[in-house]
Amino acid sequence: MKPHSPQGIIPDPPFIPAGGYGQPVRVVFHNALHDLPILEELGVYVDPAQAEDTMLMSFCLGTLPLSLKPLGRRLLGAQQSSFEETIRPAERRLSLQYIRQALIGNECPRCRGTGRQQMLRVDGKGYTKPVKCLAAGCTDGYLWPPTDPRIVWDWKAGAWKSSQPWSIAKYLQRLRADIEAGKFEEAADGDEDAEQEVVSDEDETGQHATRTVRQRWHGIDEDIRQPVEAVFGEMPEATLDDIPAGTANHYSARDADLTYRIYPKLRAMLKSNGLTGAYKLDLSVIPWAAEMQRNGMRINVPKMRALSKRFQREQRDIAHQLRGLTGRYINPGSGDQVADLLFGARGLSFTEDDAREITPHFSLELSHEKRTSSGKRAATDEKVLEGLKLKYAEREDVTAIVQHILDYRTRQKLDSFAVKLSSMVDSASRVHTRLKLTTAATYRLASADPNLQNIPIRNKGGADLGRLIRECFEAPDGWCLGSADYSQVELRVLAALSGDDSLLEAFRTGLDPHVLGASRAWRIPYEEIDLGRRTNKKYKDMRDSAKNLNFGIVFGITPRGLQAQMELRGLHYTLDQCADLIRMWIHETFPGIGQYIAEVHAEAKQHGFVRSFGGHVRHCPGVWSLIPQVREE
Repeated sequence: MKPHSPQGIIPDPPFIPAGGYGQPVRVVFHNALHDLPILEELGVYVDPAQAEDTMLMSFCLGTLPLSLKPLGRRLLGAQQSSFEETIRPAERRLSLQYIRQALIGNECPRCRGTGRQQMLRVDGKGYTKPVKCLAAGCTDGYLWPPTDPRIVWDWKAGAWKSSQPWSIAKYLQRLRADIEAGKFEEAADGDEDAEQEVVSDEDETGQHATRTVRQRWHGIDEDIRQPVEAVFGEMPEATLDDIPAGTANHYSARDADLTYRIYPKLRAMLKSNGLTGAYKLDLSVIPWAAEMQRNGMRINVPKMRALSKRFQREQRDIAHQLRGLTGRYINPGSGDQVADLLFGARGLSFTEDDAREITPHFSLELSHEKRTSSGKRAATDEKVLEGLKLKYAEREDVTAIVQHILDYRTRQKLDSFAVKLSSMVDSASRVHTRLKLTTAATYRLASADPNLQNIPIRNKGGADLGRLIRECFEAPDGWCLGSADYSQVELRVLAALSGDDSLLEAFRTGLDPHVLGASRAWRIPYEEIDLGRRTNKKYKDMRDSAKNLNFGIVFGITPRGLQAQMELRGLHYTLDQCADLIRMWIHETFPGIGQYIAEVHAEAKQHGFVRSFGGHVRHCPGVWSLIPQVREE
């Protein structure tokens, strides 16, 4: 029976069904890289080479939502409950059981979870009075470990305060009360159309509001969750197995029905927009990506855990050194405390109740250029700190303190990554990442849970700590890991697209394009730089500067970005010098590149999109904006 709609019977999609006319069967997925591993766990194997993917189709079009429900609503006017809505009753039930178990299982036997006990008052009146439970280890009626006090900034009082967080029991009781009160039953699912937005390469971390009990639980501080999860395990995650079979079958059938019905519409849209070739190019990646997900990467877990302990030890050492430089204790991972150290409290004072550890008060009183989104304090992210190093390069005290903060945060980030990787391995000590074809705006593969593409090699602090993480990945016995890379592939593609005679000639004759660029920019013979760079730092710095320019211009580098890249190599340039270098590079050194960039900008302004060499379309309506910052993006 065909599915019905308000308009009548929906016709079958125009593709050959199983066994039809001897043609190979095409299996239509919505996010094949997610569904294929699940099917394999259920004992159903589908050849990835036979897959079609409606999410990938929508991504190639670039103007439609990626999520199935809003996509079906946009193309068919179909309405369907989301997965969160479908499993919400089961999630509520399982979460409530987990919280109740955590409370009852660790209840104080003396006060029975009340936190108070009856005491006989000896004053001749003979009545009892409830007092705080005196049982050893009892906190708010339960035997969970107490939480440590924290130093927080009180914006209303304008002072640092010692704050006692809620006890573990109080967090559990509050969450139980919210679940029982039905606060998660009518939680908004948000506008799923927002999922159509493509996350850029620079920022692939989408922040979403808390919507479910599990998200609320995982948003609680780790010091609260860890003791509970160590005893009772992780909070259970509801699946379709936890809801009535009829409800699960209806939801699953509707999902399959929507995918089946939107496929021919998306295929027709790809054809009319000239994107069929780009889609097939991306589709050909699925078999390889699926195999990579399935195989995973083997990790030396003991080595990874030892590395985590080393990072934690170095964090403590850096915090101690920072205290010696500043005369006060701060947590370098705290944005509030770092902002106060670098930029001052701006008239905010300390009271008698402040923690002794943070006195005497010391601040560098630097000027700041950027604030957090809330506007409450100056921003202290990595880009801001690197900018401070450039701005105050002549002040050794500033650069030393900022570098210590960066070193601490680098180790903190790597430690967190090492702990996460160690906890995600399977029985064969392999970690399996999720590869995504529909995340990066440049159509490259992205990695998540965990992100194995985000392990740094060269740290800004100078130590190759990222390599230590990479060394924990190992091949099985009798095998080895290999690394291969195209030589200067970005420049070769740029030479082919721009047709710049100098760059093309360099690759044809085997010249080093970085030395060639340095030779033309600084008016020095090619041979002098090529021979001298091996023994003379001056020539080596010239080639390094040219290398930053060559690769930076491919990705639209700005003067400030070039300045930061130069600083990483120990080269000091002003913003004006960097701007002059970029201008000279695209107009004099390699004029064909400058002409190509101008043509691409003109195409974007005319059509509102540009088309890649592989046929992909990148929509950029921001080129018509009246705001300069939006146009530059």
